[in-house]
Parts: sequence; C-alpha cells; structure tokens
Amino acid sequence: MIEWVQQQLLRLWQPCWRILASPHPRPLPAATDGFGWVAPVSLIGVLGLTVVVLAFHAGRHSHSLAPVLYWGGLLLIYMPLALRLLQPATPRRERLIVAVLMGMLLYLVKVLYSPLDFRFSDELQHWRSTADILATERLFTYNYILPVSPLYPGLQAPTVALIQMTGLPIFPAGVLVLGTARLIFVLALFHLAELIGRDAYVGGVAVLVYATNPHFLFFHSMYLYQSMAVPLMLLALFALVRWEHSMLPEQPGLRLVAVWAMFGVVMTHHITSYGMAAVLLLWLAANLYVRWRGTARPPLIGWTAMLVLVLILTWMVYVATVTVGYLAPQLGRALLDLTGLIAGEKKTEETFRPPSGPLLERLISLMMVAATLAYVSVAAAVIWVRQQHNALALAVGVGALGYFLSLVLRFSSSGAEMTGRLWTFIYIFQAIALGILLREAWQAGTRRFVLRLGSGALVLLLFLGSLTAGWPPYWGRLPGPYLVSAAERSVTPEGIAVGQWSAQLGRGKRFATDFTNYMMVGAYGAHDPIFRVAGLLLTPDMGADEQAFVRDNDLDFVLIDERLSTGLPQRGYFFDSHEPNIFRYTEPLSMSLLTKYQRTPGVSRIYDSGNLVMYSVRAWSENNAP
Repeated sequence: MIEWVQQQLLRLWQPCWRILASPHPRPLPAATDGFGWVAPVSLIGVLGLTVVVLAFHAGRHSHSLAPVLYWGGLLLIYMPLALRLLQPATPRRERLIVAVLMGMLLYLVKVLYSPLDFRFSDELQHWRSTADILATERLFTYNYILPVSPLYPGLQAPTVALIQMTGLPIFPAGVLVLGTARLIFVLALFHLAELIGRDAYVGGVAVLVYATNPHFLFFHSMYLYQSMAVPLMLLALFALVRWEHSMLPEQPGLRLVAVWAMFGVVMTHHITSYGMAAVLLLWLAANLYVRWRGTARPPLIGWTAMLVLVLILTWMVYVATVTVGYLAPQLGRALLDLTGLIAGEKKTEETFRPPSGPLLERLISLMMVAATLAYVSVAAAVIWVRQQHNALALAVGVGALGYFLSLVLRFSSSGAEMTGRLWTFIYIFQAIALGILLREAWQAGTRRFVLRLGSGALVLLLFLGSLTAGWPPYWGRLPGPYLVSAAERSVTPEGIAVGQWSAQLGRGKRFATDFTNYMMVGAYGAHDPIFRVAGLLLTPDMGADEQAFVRDNDLDFVLIDERLSTGLPQRGYFFDSHEPNIFRYTEPLSMSLLTKYQRTPGVSRIYDSGNLVMYSVRAWSENNAP
C-alpha cells in the first residue's frame, strides 16, 4: 500500500517538476483573432439560464425536479464557457466575450431568483439607506438596521442618480447599477490578469476561477456595498498596473482613473478599502524585493499605497467613526477563539460549527477545499521559481497562500463570515495564480490530453464546491414556500405587505419582532426596530421585567409571526443570534407563547393578516398599562 501511494505521488510530481524545470518554455498555440465559438456557447449558456428559471418556478411549487433542473442549468451555463476559456488556442476576442458572458449570465441567476424585489436581508438594509436618501435628499441619515451603511454611500449614490434621471423604483435601478458593476468587475479582472500573466489566456482562466468563489453567484450579486466596491478596487488595480507599463501620454488619464477608483472604494465599503490597502502593500513589498535583486525600476506603487491609507484614515475619522466599533468585536472574538484553541483553553466544538447539509454536498465541499489547497501550493511554487523578475506575479503567488489563513479562521465562532470576507480578495490571487500555472503547464510541454482532462475536471469540482459551500445554504438555494428563520425563504408577499402597511404609522417607530420582519419594517416601513428582543418575546407572560424592557427601549409595537410555531429555525434562532438556546432548539415555539399579547392588559391588536399580528404596546412604554 505504501509503495502504491509513493508511486501515485511520484506520478503527480513529475508534471509539476516538468513545469518547474523546463528551461525553454514553448509558446502557446497560435490563434487568429476572431469570434470563434461565441455563438454556440452563448446559445448553450442562455439555454442553461432558461433551465435555471424553470428550476426556480418548480421550486416555488415544491416540485421534486427543481434541484435537478437547478444543478443542470448552472452546469450548462458554466462548463461550456469554462472549456472554451481553458483552451490555449481560443482567440483573444472570443476569450474576452466568453468571460463577460459567464459573469453576466451568473449575475442574472441571482436576479431571476427574485425578479420583483429584494429578498436577502443585507439587501434590505441598503435598500433602507437608498430610500432615506430619496426621502431626505441628504447623505448619512442614520439607519437603525445597519448603522454603518449610510456612512459608505458609494452604492446608494449612483442608484439614486439613476432613479432621479429615469424615475425607476429602487429595485430595477439597483439591478442595473449592479449589472454595470459586474461588467466592470469581469473586464477589470480579465485585463488585470492578462497584464500580470502577460497573456490573455491567464485573463480568461482568472475569470472562470473567480466564478468558483462560493460567494460569487449570489452574495457578490446582491445589492450590497461590497458588490460595488470590489469592481472599483479591481479597476484601480488595473489602472495602476497599466500605468506602470504605459507610455508617457497615457499616464495622466490612468492616474486619474486610479485615484478616482481608489477614492470610490474608500467611500463605498470599509472591508474592501482595507483589502485594497493590503493588496497594494503586498505589491509594494514584492516590488522592493525585485528591486533588491536589481532587476526592476523604482516602484510606482509606493505613493499609491500611502494615498489609500490616508484616504481610509481620513474617511474613518471624519465620516465613519462607528466602523471601528462595528468591526472590532468580530475580529476580537475570532482572535480570542483562536488563542484559546491554541492554548487548550477552548475545545474545537465550542468555536467551530461544521457545515450542515446532505452528506454528498459536504464531501464535495471538502474535495473543493483539498483541490484548492493543492493547486494554490503548486501555483505559488511555480510562480516563485519561474517569475522571479515579475513583482506582480510574486505578489499574486504570496497572496494566493492566504487561502491557508482563511481556513484557520474558520475555527473561530465568527469564522464562516470572516472566511467569506477574506475569500473575496484571496480568490483574486488564486484565480490569477491558477491561470499562470496552467499557462506554464502548456508551455512546458505537458500532454494535451492530461491538461485538458485535468483542468476541466478541476474547474468542474471547484464550481460544484462553490455551490455546496456557498450562499444560499441548501435549504434556501431555490425559492419556495415559507420556512422558519430561513433568510430569503422567510420573506413572503405577506411579510412585504406588513412592512409597507407599517409605513403609514409614521417613520422611526420602535418595533420588536423576529429577524425577518425586523428587515421588513426597517426597510419598507422606514422604522427603527430594536435588536436582541429574545428576552421579551420568549417569556410566557408580560411581567415587571418585560414592562421595564418596553419602557427602557421606548417600544411602540410588537410584530408576531405566528408561523414560528410551524417548524424549527433553519438559521438556529427565532429572533436573534443572542438567544439562550441558539442551535439547540428541538421543537417550534408554542402558539400559546406567540399569542400571549392577546391576553395582556394594555396591549391592543392593530393589524392581523392571518399569520402576522401587530400589537401596540405604547401603554406599557408610557407606564399606563393596567
């Protein structure tokens, strides 16, 4: 057995060594520039999108074929386009069009999931910030459901501008703005990777690999500030790289684009601005290393890294001071958890929450992680050996190794969220690194059959893993009937209606409700709901402590969703993540608990849609309850 394992490892190492040791790389097969296979693969991609739409329709009617249609449709979109991008003889023009087509078709998957309104909670938070700008005609209006959102208005500002020019509602305007951002993202990533890898092949592979980021399909297509900031970051990086290799007449324009895009990132999303600063510092370090070897010009990147740091600090001090308080607790908890694990003060089961879902999907996710670790390691080694004079490529190789760090953070209590945030940036490095690795493999004379079969199987595994490990989870992957505490699967027309109805109560009323309806009244009703209400809503009766809670929080209304008695919470909690029994519920909430306000003196029912009941508790808040 040991000898067989050694033989297999030797077989795997031989092509890697051939890439590393090849002294005279061969040019890729020449291709005449043209449209190639654009028409047939475009037709197949549109057919795949149609199948996905049929899957969504079947899911809304709980049809058993919905998952099969969904997976089949996504593979019809991704794989034909990916195979064209993997071919070294694909013309550059076709490669660019196919890359754009892949990005836009996958963006439309998310749009068609909910083609009439925003359903994801994060989108509703930014919907509220956009609506506040339209209502008040000013920036930085406080948003109770996400206080940091209005302090970074780079997403809301172009949306409001489009609304004022066209008269569109917020939803279609947001879809158009993010569609433009997705187009900028694909074009910037393609051209950035092409410049770094010095080949259009690398640009095409970079786009198809980044599409396997578990957050690319849905999360990076949502109406979020990150969905706008990341394309601007890539645009800034592309302008800087192009500037470094441009002629003198082009430099002023490129400088203007770079500075404008960097400022746009800083005023759009805090995490992305920090990620951009980290990328620039890594690029600067690689450039200094190459200079130290005496093979590079003086780096042009130094002053831009300093400029970004100054812009971030200036914006944080004068505009977004709450950002520190918003991010510090998450980072602090992660560091404490990891320190406790290393010191043996905590057990893994206390901080690490393994992924849920069907066994096959979990196995695919693990295989995706293993394959990523393997190709990242090989790509970093190849880049280090073969790209010693290319500072950008060296920075890409080092950055790709950040995937190991992201997996370590996964063992903290907030690890899933932090890992997802890191993958947004690390996958840029990984995507370019794999493009360079495959290009080097073709030039090293690796067998064509092995490369075509191996690269195709790799991207297929990565794409399947991105679906099983990404958002939405398996229970929310398709639209369908109401589920308890299931993010977008808990958003129904009835919930949207109560949010819109509550707007007639006047802006800024104080609500206590579950997480889903927290977003409904906060976004559509423009109210100021309070968080951490489990202590009030999970008690069987209204007593002195509950009255004090209502009075201290100046509470106006309680909104109860009686459907919470129909099942267990998919997200592990009913009201908020600070409930005492989070992830330990074994039965739904009792109807007696949910209807307690009907028998509470001083509380009046003012709205009842059948499942959603709203109560006024102003008498308790004003201490006038009997």
